[in-house]
Amino acid sequence: FAQAVTAHEQGRLGAAAEGYRAILSAAPDQPDALHMFGVLHIQSGQPDEGLAMIGRALTLRPGFADAHLNRGAALMQLG
Repeated sequence: FAQAVTAHEQGRLGAAAEGYRAILSAAPDQPDALHMFGVLHIQSGQPDEGLAMIGRALTLRPGFADAHLNRGAALMQLG
């Protein structure tokens, strides 16, 4: 997960996506990976997919503050 987040922070979105996919393939209900992969989708112009992933992360961890923050920011972008 740390490698995927580092790639994401460095703007290497393809590498980050591969990392998040690998995590979610092994652990589909991993809320941190769902959240960050959702953020990546939103940043890549796929807000519907991103919001769905973040929503799933919030279902798994309702008190996930960063996910709430990013969900709200994405909804504001969408109007």
